Amino acid sequence: MAEKEKTPVPIYLVVALAVATLGVTVFIGIRVSKMNGGGSASEKKVEVEEMGPTREMGEFTVNLADGGYLKASMALELNVQTEKRGKELKEEEKMAKVKEIGDEVKKREPQIREAIMMILSSQRKNNLLSVEGKKDLKKLLLDGVTLVGEGRELKLREKNGELIIVMEEEDRKILKEREVKIKNIYITALTMQ
Repeated sequence: MAEKEKTPVPIYLVVALAVATLGVTVFIGIRVSKMNGGGSASEKKVEVEEMGPTREMGEFTVNLADGGYLKASMALELNVQTEKRGKELKEEEKMAKVKEIGDEVKKREPQIREAIMMILSSQRKNNLLSVEGKKDLKKLLLDGVTLVGEGRELKLREKNGELIIVMEEEDRKILKEREVKIKNIYITALTMQ
């Protein structure tokens, strides 16, 4: 049997094939990136607000208004101002402010926990199944906890099957300005049965 002689592939064909493959790969990558709303890292600027110190509020287990029960855990984010008259506070001033606000929240913890319990126990299971229902609960909790944290009395009532906070003008002003001790509330666990 005669052996066939192998003809060498010209180097320019190998280089041309490699360049073409690279070009197609880059082209497809750019197209896919643009379709996914991507762009270069310099085009995307996502600002993440710095989170303040938090205080765990522990676990709450309550009976729901329509039967069943709810088990939830929460944390409060404290609102610590890091500036005074446009100037950055020194580290020891920041730590003193954190301690001061933390002590105030700790002093009011029984009132805050009671407000959370009252709001949670008034909820209906069907309202909490949707994302919107959970967002509504979070806003209600934040408003209630904020008012109690500022030494205001929490007044709740039901209107058209929904729980609302009855507010006076001073309460509205406190919530509008949000220069308060409690910046946010985080529901870290939520279970219903």
